[in-house]
Amino acid sequence: MSLAGHALDIPLRDRILFGGGRIADLPAAVGAAGGRRAFIVTHPGVVRAGVAQRVRLLLEEAGIPAVDPAINNSPRLPDAAQVEAILRSVAG
Repeated sequence: MSLAGHALDIPLRDRILFGGGRIADLPAAVGAAGGRRAFIVTHPGVVRAGVAQRVRLLLEEAGIPAVDPAINNSPRLPDAAQVEAILRSVAG
């Protein structure tokens, strides 16, 4: 079964937006959650593919400053402790 052409919006404690073009909904989702700035957790493959930069630009165009994804070389699937360490490294 292919999910191409389908869209999901699963509101949980964390919100999952899925489907083609849903990346454009990210600024509104951050704003709806009360976010004023963003920290993008990613890995080098996502940076190389240009996805992290696209996310950053979308957020910044909406007035939501984002930490440069190139500085956060998190593991492919970071655990909570690794994410906390990354956040501490960029906290101001």
